Amino acid sequence: MPQSTTASSIHSIDEGRKLFRFLTLSKNTSALNFLSYLVATSFAICLFVFLNATQGFVLSQIVKVPSSELGYTSGSLSFYDEIFSLFLVAFWGIISDFFGRRLVYALGFFFMSVGIFTFTFAQNVYPQLLIFRLVFALGGAATSSMLTAVLADQVQDESKGKLSGVVGLFSGLGALIALFGFLRLPTMFKVNGLQYTFYIVGSICFLFSIFIWFSLKNRVVVKKNININNSSSSPRTPNSTGNATNASSDGLIPNYEVENAAPTSNSHIPRSARSIENCPAVIKSKSFPIVVKEGLYAIKDPKVLLGYVGGFLARGDTIILTLFLPLWVYKYYISNGTCSADNPDDVGIKDMCRSAYIYASTLSGIAQTVALVGAPLVGWFSDRFYRPISMVLSAIIGGLGYFLLYFQKDPTQKISFFIVSLVGLGEIGMVVSSLTFVTGKHIPLGSRGSIAGMYSMFGALGILINTKLGGWLFDNWDVGGAFFLMGVCHVFCLLLGFVVMINDFRKGSTHTSEAEEII
Repeated sequence: MPQSTTASSIHSIDEGRKLFRFLTLSKNTSALNFLSYLVATSFAICLFVFLNATQGFVLSQIVKVPSSELGYTSGSLSFYDEIFSLFLVAFWGIISDFFGRRLVYALGFFFMSVGIFTFTFAQNVYPQLLIFRLVFALGGAATSSMLTAVLADQVQDESKGKLSGVVGLFSGLGALIALFGFLRLPTMFKVNGLQYTFYIVGSICFLFSIFIWFSLKNRVVVKKNININNSSSSPRTPNSTGNATNASSDGLIPNYEVENAAPTSNSHIPRSARSIENCPAVIKSKSFPIVVKEGLYAIKDPKVLLGYVGGFLARGDTIILTLFLPLWVYKYYISNGTCSADNPDDVGIKDMCRSAYIYASTLSGIAQTVALVGAPLVGWFSDRFYRPISMVLSAIIGGLGYFLLYFQKDPTQKISFFIVSLVGLGEIGMVVSSLTFVTGKHIPLGSRGSIAGMYSMFGALGILINTKLGGWLFDNWDVGGAFFLMGVCHVFCLLLGFVVMINDFRKGSTHTSEAEEII
């Protein structure tokens, strides 16, 4: 009967398929869609690491920036990149809600390919190199925004924590590919190795933008109300007694997710929601300004705010591990006369202070390795237990690591290996845990893109604040000032996590996982 068929169809939308026995994919997500998303996540991180790691060489070898100005110039480019991204991530999130995730992801990698390919053509820092960096940032903001938006679409809610762990694992793999793959390409060429490397990486990125367009299913999740005042074509849904009734008293059926995929005869989506063409009228219920405000209004939900703060700390952690940790080691070696370099920001430090460079790389490598191994474990923990606990534990571990780094004046002591391991575990804990708070089922379907964009915006703020304020503390207060700053931020996250737990306890909703919560 039509009534029962519609009822079973609507119910079956929530059914998913198992992948690798521990991930439950969304109903309309194929294995190819899912694997494409993971590869895109890994490749995006790979490109970020590649450009950041090679920017100093481009400045010194191609643009001929003096070594005395290298640190300031490189920092300024990164700062402008983040300022630009700060406004773009929310924009891309909104665009994805209206026009689909696939379009934004493909455009993101396209712009990144243009920025990378043209980067070594610059003859000056301003405006040429800055423009090329901002073109890359335009694409980078798109891919960062889609990381969380597409994650929310890929699996059912009970697997969000595990997926976040897998995403963290693939992100770490992307960083390793950049470090041990792309960064070694210049040595394969006798001349112009740096330029050829950028051409190769840019070309690969362009081809990947085409791949992601064809492999990732598009999802358009702007809420639409469908006018069904014509009773002859009105879909009917079961009421609480099992009888078929009109979907709503005002003649509007509920908001269905509309996908840019051809419906099949066995589709479980109601016929009236399969395509816009089948509907008598379609009315967009939200304007662009309303969607923009959703990301900010979502802060009223303590869980979303906790996710935003986690994103802030997760991106800030990357600055600590890639900038201030090596600089801390360099400064120690210089102050003890072990290193003869006058300027720890000089690219020549790799030759003049080889022992310091190797030791700093070792500390960073240990932190990243712990993060890589810990990613799936944190994801499993997030799904197995009450999710705020994962965030609280990550804040404790990360905060403890940073405070210990601040009080650790000699980085060459063996205890430093244990301390950076804590920082690495806390970092990946923040990444995975924060993602589960901005992709849970408490997030409205039509607002996922907006909230994903705002999450990325908080991450950009984390980089900006920790770069500028951390750098000022490093130069004007203490070499461990940046570590102390991050420790304080983790304490704030810890307190906010306790607030969320207390609120849930009062509501009686402290279930083991988000999938069991009654929203």
